[in-house]
Formats: sequence, structure tokens, C-alpha cells
Amino acid sequence: MRNYGILAFLFLAQALIFSMFVGCNLKPSGIVKSSFPRNETLYVGGFQWDAPGDFNPLSVRPSFPVLGNINLVYETLFTFNTLTNSLDPVLGKRYEFSGFALTVELNENARWNDGMPLIYEDVVYTFYLHKRYPTSLSSHWRFIDTVYYQDNLIHFRMNRTFHNPLVMRDIIASTPILPKHVFEWVEAAAIMDVETSDAEIILARIRQNPMSKNVVSSGPYKIHSYAENLIALERDDNYWGNAVFHNGKLPAPRFIVHPIYASNDDFARALDAGYLDMSQTFFAQTDIRQTKQSDDINNWQDSLYIPGAITALIVNFADATQHFSPNPVFRSTEFRKALAWAINYEEIRLTALGGSVPAIHPGFIVNDGNERLFHNEEDAKVYGVRHNLDTARQILENAGFTRNTDGNLLTPNNEKVGSISITLPRGWTDWEQAGAIIVENFREIGVLAKVNLVGDREYWHNLTMGFFDLIMHTPRPEQNASLPWSRFDATLNSQDLAPLGVAAWSNHGRFEHERISHLLRTIPPMRDTAQIKNAYRELNRLFMAKLPVIPIMYRPRQINQFSARYWEVLEVSENQSPHTLPRNLIAAGDIKGLWGIAERQR
Repeated sequence: MRNYGILAFLFLAQALIFSMFVGCNLKPSGIVKSSFPRNETLYVGGFQWDAPGDFNPLSVRPSFPVLGNINLVYETLFTFNTLTNSLDPVLGKRYEFSGFALTVELNENARWNDGMPLIYEDVVYTFYLHKRYPTSLSSHWRFIDTVYYQDNLIHFRMNRTFHNPLVMRDIIASTPILPKHVFEWVEAAAIMDVETSDAEIILARIRQNPMSKNVVSSGPYKIHSYAENLIALERDDNYWGNAVFHNGKLPAPRFIVHPIYASNDDFARALDAGYLDMSQTFFAQTDIRQTKQSDDINNWQDSLYIPGAITALIVNFADATQHFSPNPVFRSTEFRKALAWAINYEEIRLTALGGSVPAIHPGFIVNDGNERLFHNEEDAKVYGVRHNLDTARQILENAGFTRNTDGNLLTPNNEKVGSISITLPRGWTDWEQAGAIIVENFREIGVLAKVNLVGDREYWHNLTMGFFDLIMHTPRPEQNASLPWSRFDATLNSQDLAPLGVAAWSNHGRFEHERISHLLRTIPPMRDTAQIKNAYRELNRLFMAKLPVIPIMYRPRQINQFSARYWEVLEVSENQSPHTLPRNLIAAGDIKGLWGIAERQR
């Protein structure tokens, strides 16, 4: 069984991925200060919520900046451009699909920071590394048969059963390429140490290497230092891409420092006080107005309001084990529908999100941007749920749910419905507010629930292992070429189901539905627009009929608050608008903005 890559989407993590990383159990400790020269240092926030662990790209969740689709240290072949919805070249120059083949031409100028050329062997080695060991990206091999080098091109031979050009675009934009001349020695040393051929044991030994010093990589920055409350990067002035992409110019910040805070509010205070230049944390519009003490503090209004992801309550369908016993009542479709009808979505939007995004539409397709083509408003009206407590109560009654003399809700089998636990990451205040609203909504239809606030590491552990009743999560938060397919796939594809207590990188609720899985296999190779629309329409109808997860709110396509107190965007030409500039200086293709800012002259 191959597991789905948590980094493969994050990974893309669009969204940000990035604002979608959640709070940890750190206690507020005031403003994080450092000794780095202020005029040479860009302070960023929202990508790391707990004390640094390791920087090993084969770890399940390495620390910033190795996690996700952040090309500051390790680089991918291509990167997703959120402005053009296309792939920009990085290590790769161009790519081409032909039948079941994908070919990539590598940039001949690419270099590792130790001076060695980055060659085709590095790319092939990287992909086969994820095939040999059960890493977070091993699931890529469900879509790939072979990777090889021939005629100055890298050839990806796609699997005929799971032919998926959509996900292949994501793969070449989300797989960090690793130096073979380094990792083959790391791999060999691990094999000698454990004296076994067991892939999981070898990988566990490889992951013990923190890879925090003298890292060989290809990106524009190196890991400088780290402590419990910050991570610091230093510019590599010899970065190969300076000459290739930026006419020899260096990225403006010599240092990039990520202070670590416990909550959105702490990041907001740091931004307001001038100790943060850019934050991916969520501030509602009301919070921005309260935080903004001068014209230096701003946000990308257009990207903040445009929805790009869906936060949902993931439902646990797994059988009970010795590790955990999910509430079995969730197997009732009518019970899930009753919960969905009980939720006050508008109150969540106005209270938790400050009205910063439009009202959520029924279904699992965002009714905006590129996804709008596949949204069917007629189906949303017929099959979708909306807030109505009377409807919720009627659904429970029609399904045979009753109450005993003590007022407890009973299943149709006359069993008491126990209290439901809703797991949330501590520190993400908008989610905490949404959770409190949902608990009250459930109480109004006689369902007892409580919020379970956990730290960052425990959150991801519980999510992947299946240790929850309901857990708030944003599947595929990043913007990528395969939406909305990748959102459905990450949530509902039963091809790689893992039992409770075994890490699952997708379908965390362990939901199974044969027709949905069939549609997820057949949509990616489709080329006819009408056929694709009909397939998505059926998929979304099935989603609304079964409600395997409960969508609760749209998330902004990109969250980015910034301060112009110390850094400013260079002047644009007459035929450009400020909104054509990258809106994120750290993730995906938007890191090109690091070459487009300058120290603010005072």
C-alpha cells in the first residue's frame, strides 16, 4: 500500500498553503527579537508554528523552509504561478505531454551550492528514492511507471491504469530535487547502521539526520541558524538562478528570519510593532483595521477576498481499534446531514472570518476562479445543505433518532449518541471561533460536542493516524493546476486507504465509495470540456448526497499581510499594475518577489 504525500500537496502548499499551517502549544512570549541587521533582514511569519524539529526533506513534516512548495533551499523542476495559473521554470526549462509520456528538459545552468552541476541523474535518483522508501511522496509512483534519462530529456512514463496528467503537473512542481552525490552516501550509511533491508527501518534511520548544517542544495538561501523561537536563512550570493532568471541581481534580503509565535494575534502584534514584514497568518478585515496603526501596514485586498480553498470537518468512518474508537454514529448519512444543516455558516463567515470571504456554496467545488466552470448552481440548490435548525431536527426524526427521558439523543438502534469531539489546532483563532459556533449549533439540535484543542504536532499526528471524531482541516489548501480534482482526491480517494493507527496522507476519514473513486480515476485524462463538466457535476452531486466531509467555510486563495516599514516594492513599468507583482515572497513561484523589493529609503 502506498500512502498519499502530505508534502505532495502542501505543498504545494498554497496556501499556502501556508496560512493553512496551524498553531502550536507554545505560550505567548512577547515579541521575538534578534540581532540580525534590520535593513538586511526580511521577517516573515505563518509558515512555522512550533519549535524547529529537523530540515530533512525526507521527514514527514520538516521545518521551514524545507516543508511544502517553498523553493528557498531545495528546488523543484517547476513552480506554480498563482497569477497565471501555469507552471514556471525552475530547475526544468520546459515540459511536454505526449500520450502516456511526460518529458522534461533540465536547465543546463543549474548548480548545487557546493559547485557541482545539477544533472539528470539527480532528478532520476530523487524520484526513485521516494519509490524505494515509504516517504510522504511515495504515492507519486501510483501515477508513474518509470523515470529515465534519454536524448537530453527526463522521461516520465505514466501509469496506464492511473493515467493522470493533472497530478503529474503537481508532481513536477512539488517534488524537491535532492543531490545524488550527498543522499546516496546518507542512504548507504543508514543501510549499514541498521543492517537490514527493511525500507521503513532504513528510512527511519535517514530521518534521524537533522540536515541543519552545511546542507547541499540548489536554492537561493541556506539555513543559517535556528532556535526554539526562530529560524534564520542566509542568502547564497552564488545562487545559479541569479544569472539565469534575474540578470545577475541578488535577492534583496541578505537574511530571512521566521520568528515563531503561538497564535494569529501574536503575529498581528509583531507586524504592527515592526518586528515582522510579511505574515501568512489570517487576520480578518476587522483585525487588520485594528492592527493597522500607519499606512505601512497593508494587505493584498484582492487575494484576501477571493476564495481558493474549503475548510471542512473531516468525518471519521474507520472501524474502532485498540488505538482509538471513533463515534460510530457518523456512519449514518442522515446524522451527518443533520449536523450540516445545523451549522450557521453565515455566523462563521462574519464572526470567525470577519466577512473576509464570500458565503460558502454547497458542494466541494469553489464557486470562483478556475473552478467556477465546474460549479452547478442548480445542483447546489437541489442537493445542497444550508443552515436550518428545523430541517436538521426533522432529518434526525425521520431517520429514527429519538430521545430518552433524560433528554439524551438515541440512535435508531436505541443507543445513546455520545459526546462528539471536534479536534482543532491551538492558536488559529478563526478556527477556534468557528469551532465554538459549531458546538453551540450542534447543541441546538440535541447533539453534545466539545472542542479538543491540540498543539501542531499532535494535530497532524491525529489527522494522519485517524485519532478523531471530527477534525477541522483544509484539504489541498494550496493553489495548483489540478483543482478541484486534487481536493476531492485528497479527501475521498479510497485507493490508498490506511487502517486506523497507520499514517494516511489522504482520505484521513477512511471513506469508501466505489463510484466516487471511479470518477476520480477517469476525470484526469479527459480532454473534452463538456465531458469534464458532466463528470464533475456527478462527482459533486454524490458528494452532496453522501456528505463524507462537512464543508464549513471558504478560505482565501492567498493570505498575505505585509508592512512597508522597512521594505518596499520596486517601481513597476507603465504597462504594469502592482497586482501583477508576486503577492507572496516565500512560496511557489512568488519567491521571485524577493528580487523585486528593496530596502525602504528613509
